[in-house]
Amino acid sequence: MSLFNYKTVLCFGLATLLMASCNNNEAQSSISNTVPSYKQENQNELVSTTNTVQKQAVANAPIEKNEVLASENVIDTSPKLLISSSEEYTEPCYCRSGDLFFLGKGGSELFYLEKGQKTPVSLAKSGRFSNNVAWSKNCNEIYYKEKNKDYSTTIKSINVNTKKVTSYPHLPALTQLKSLSYSDTAYFLDKKSLDIKAKYKDNEWLVIKNEEQGFYMTLISPDGKYIATHQGSRIELYGINGEYIRKIGNGIATDWSPDSKYLIGFEEEASNQHHEIGNADIYLYDISNGLKKPITQTTDALESWPSFKSKNEIVYTDMKNKGVFTKKIVNQ
Repeated sequence: MSLFNYKTVLCFGLATLLMASCNNNEAQSSISNTVPSYKQENQNELVSTTNTVQKQAVANAPIEKNEVLASENVIDTSPKLLISSSEEYTEPCYCRSGDLFFLGKGGSELFYLEKGQKTPVSLAKSGRFSNNVAWSKNCNEIYYKEKNKDYSTTIKSINVNTKKVTSYPHLPALTQLKSLSYSDTAYFLDKKSLDIKAKYKDNEWLVIKNEEQGFYMTLISPDGKYIATHQGSRIELYGINGEYIRKIGNGIATDWSPDSKYLIGFEEEASNQHHEIGNADIYLYDISNGLKKPITQTTDALESWPSFKSKNEIVYTDMKNKGVFTKKIVNQ
């Protein structure tokens, strides 16, 4: 069984560093004004604040991996198979319209499933897409990254109705595309320092300074108040102005709940003998206290890349059983 997507995740930090060193183009941003901006009014004040951000001791102690929120009937044992295929799908994501996209064929093809339909259609093919795709706010386009022959990255979008492809050559290569689903401020990793930065039109500012091994997979909350990011195996939570809030847990956070109160993600269990992924389960992370709820607890599945369809329903992939599933989750 191919472990393409898990190898991508486990090596994501290293890949980010390599991308930063390979991409020598100056990052500039140009994105649509059709989405609301979370840009601060006083950028000078924001830069001054974020330049001095330190991870101070806070009352909220870090949450360790084994601290799971005790709750009865947390796990829904009746997932619904949405799509079954010999392909290994990844990155499924619903838009508010009910349409769904996901990657398949080892990350080389982008599929689209219209609401009410049962058969996905191919939207785009590439030598390799990255695990960084997102809907536009109006649900008409899908943003994705495509690697070029010279190892540089081009950010593009494709219209699901017209199939028109648009390139964004001035958008920073390490832009976190899900931020474009909510904001016309682009959040990205600086290619040299791996600081988290933001850019709105011609204004660029520092959000969170990298003081350790670098950030990766940054997620902006739908309400524009929080940034969830990763350092090593840790999921860290910051305010949008760069203030450190808490460690959320360990694993890979992949999406925010619509009300910005929870993160959904997955954790893998590696085989010490074969250095392969033996199992993976999905967890719900409560940002108010850092505790987590198990959404799946299986021994015969590789459940990963969950995202929210609604507040109480998620979609995810199972790469061992090769399918896309939906699941009701217990009301938080």
